Amino acid sequence: MKTSVSHPLQIAAIVAGVPGLGRVGLTLCPGKYDPYAMSGAWDRDLALDLDNIRDWGAAAIVIGQNRESHLGGKCFGQEVCRPHYVSWRSIPSSCLVKKFSDA
Repeated sequence: MKTSVSHPLQIAAIVAGVPGLGRVGLTLCPGKYDPYAMSGAWDRDLALDLDNIRDWGAAAIVIGQNRESHLGGKCFGQEVCRPHYVSWRSIPSSCLVKKFSDA
């Protein structure tokens, strides 16, 4: 079972082309729970993941709506993020990916 302790959250950064404009971090879903994942079972600690995201320097979390199903029934939203000083936003997953056929 992969956890937040055994597999600490890794955040890849995309830096803006102009210095000082910030960066976007990409990582797997915080608090991920999936006992049947092809990569092995996951049971992450949502609070620990949110602390790690905050410590990385994130001001906000944006999550695709369908990713919430990987939280195993854990509540995820602004009320959960607020104590970790991170803002939360949910957007339709269709906004996250542009299909090659649309190019």
